[in-house]
Amino acid sequence: MKNSLEAPTGRRFLIRSMSLLTKWRSSPYRVAVVMHAGSIHSMSIRQSLSVTSAVVVLALCVTGCSSSSNGSGTASASPSPASASSTATPSPTSTNPYGVATVDPPGPGEPILVLSGGSAGTVSLTYDELATLPTRTITISEPFVKEQQTFTGVAMSDLFAKAGIPDSARVDTLALNDYHYVNTAGAFTASDGLLAIERNGQPIPYDAGGPVRIVYPDGTPLASVLDAWNWSLSSMSVTTATPTG
Repeated sequence: MKNSLEAPTGRRFLIRSMSLLTKWRSSPYRVAVVMHAGSIHSMSIRQSLSVTSAVVVLALCVTGCSSSSNGSGTASASPSPASASSTATPSPTSTNPYGVATVDPPGPGEPILVLSGGSAGTVSLTYDELATLPTRTITISEPFVKEQQTFTGVAMSDLFAKAGIPDSARVDTLALNDYHYVNTAGAFTASDGLLAIERNGQPIPYDAGGPVRIVYPDGTPLASVLDAWNWSLSSMSVTTATPTG
């Protein structure tokens, strides 16, 4: 008798629960649930309640998912960091290891690199002036994009000589985004540091670390020191700061 008295209550609860399913039948998150009427009829009350509880939990979860969606049935997207705020400092991304920033390129005749602190005083060089200096070309394994690339540029030893910077001097290399790397002039030249002005025969774009950047031949001491690969360089100056590495 206990089962016969409770059975209608259990079935009514199941029917009410099943009505919840009609609310999410059109939801993009719906899950197909198929029940055979005869199976429900032959269930004991405990079995019915167990199935009912599972259905209710599933329906509530789906209803919760649907309520967090927008009116069109697609989930609302949070603003991307780029749209929420902007910064002038590039940061590496999954698609571009050099980062992306808005930079005003130098106009014709404007200096692209400034050398200071040596016996020659301040030496400012435009892109065209750099291109008239003796250059060399190397093919290396570029550590950020991890592929073979060919760079043409001016040896850092030649730049230091032009500015009157001795090997013992500490040199602060400064990028357009205010990134610093400090080491002795001798450390740069010992690794055959090259101020690259072309990559694969073309001027280096800003989003690839241009227009000028420091690169090193494979196997040299600084080739494995990623901090020393300063890109989008703006100046090199003698400093008393402690070497970065």
